[in-house]
Amino acid sequence: MSLLEIHSINHNDIPPEIVFEGKKKGLIFRGSDNAVYFGGFIDEKLVTLSCLVIYKSKSATIKANFTLEEHRGKGYFSELNKYVLAYARDHSVEVINLNCLKDSVDIHVKHGARIWKTTKNIFWLMYNKGF
Repeated sequence: MSLLEIHSINHNDIPPEIVFEGKKKGLIFRGSDNAVYFGGFIDEKLVTLSCLVIYKSKSATIKANFTLEEHRGKGYFSELNKYVLAYARDHSVEVINLNCLKDSVDIHVKHGARIWKTTKNIFWLMYNKGF
């Protein structure tokens, strides 16, 4: 059983060290009206996060996937991603798009995403209806 606690968070509550690391990697941590941020916590410390932006067209985008370096490889982001996908299904989302760096591709493919475009450093993925 995992010790990870997952719940929605306010984008203003993202700790400065995560914002700093995220900005270095080109992640977006700005809030928007239709964005829901989810955090995974170990001992009340935010260690992984993801943002789901839901659109009226039953589509969504996953943004700002991030896990603190010292917590990578422990399955925390995978668990958080399952939670985010379940949330999307519960809110009638049928298609989810995202782009990510190479180190996140395998997790998304494992959970049902397919790669539809790549560049040298960025992969574009899509979860189709039934993810």
